[in-house]
Amino acid sequence: MQMTGARAFVNVLQEEGIQHVFHLPGSQITDILDEIYQSPIRAILTRHEQGAAFMADGYARATRGVGICMSTVGPGAVNLVAGIASSFKASVPVIAVTGVHNQSILERDSFHEMDQVGVFRPITKWSACVHHTEKLPEMLRKAFRVALSGRKGPVHLAIPSDVSTGLFPFQPGNPAQSRAGVPSTCPQQGIEEILDRVAAARFPVILVGNEVLWARAVPDLIELAEALEIPVATSRDAPGAFPSSHPLGMGLVGRGRGEAGNAAIRRADLILGLGVKFDYQTTRYNHDLIPADAKIIHVSNNPEELGRIYPLTLGVNCDVGPVIQGLREAALRRG
Repeated sequence: MQMTGARAFVNVLQEEGIQHVFHLPGSQITDILDEIYQSPIRAILTRHEQGAAFMADGYARATRGVGICMSTVGPGAVNLVAGIASSFKASVPVIAVTGVHNQSILERDSFHEMDQVGVFRPITKWSACVHHTEKLPEMLRKAFRVALSGRKGPVHLAIPSDVSTGLFPFQPGNPAQSRAGVPSTCPQQGIEEILDRVAAARFPVILVGNEVLWARAVPDLIELAEALEIPVATSRDAPGAFPSSHPLGMGLVGRGRGEAGNAAIRRADLILGLGVKFDYQTTRYNHDLIPADAKIIHVSNNPEELGRIYPLTLGVNCDVGPVIQGLREAALRRG
């Protein structure tokens, strides 16, 4: 079926379950916005593009989904940078869409013309321009895949106005067909090894991070902690990953954070890091908090985090949700 790039863009958003888009309008994205306003998706108008980016970031965190923000060309695109950079550092999946002039007038120093792809490249997992209308669905689906895979984070797509208005035969798709549908799991042997090392420790502590929240694994984590009777502390970016009101909840750790969590970590001879980033604010990259002789088991979906700061006893590159489930089930079986 022939349809415009703008209509196809909205169709893919609907396939992905997007219900809200945050934007400040401009000429180069008008065609896309017209289609959004005729769809069930709610377009939320902001007073500044930076607000759209931060709203998309907050929306993604609150829904554990993907936030979408949109701006027009040039200064509008640049105004998204602060929010997108924040999403990049915090590993939040946001897709920033910026309008671009009709390609027939590019490379002529048109008003507000700039290298938007280059501006966003250092602060996104992927930044690209869609040059052909028929490539728009494929590249938008890739944007979702990249934003949600491994270490989550923002993506940027620049869309010229002639790509939005161009016609092509659109083929509907399914998100499951364009990315992994099953989270990576740790082999049972790895699960048993983790539990063996925890059981052999004198004072083990669980340290959890943001990946636990994105995996919606907090209920399983609570049951795991109760089964093992191990205190749980949280990194600064994930205060809700374990309830501090729980008897095993030690609260936040790091300089200026809760003393209970800091005291527990300093006593630990084994730290089980679940979906956590050993970031500077939490650890100061030294042994003031993390004991030099503590054994560290680190589970993360981001292989770059494993062993980045501290040497590991065991590194597990898997999605933290299934690992927590596997640990909980094995711990309950062991009694």
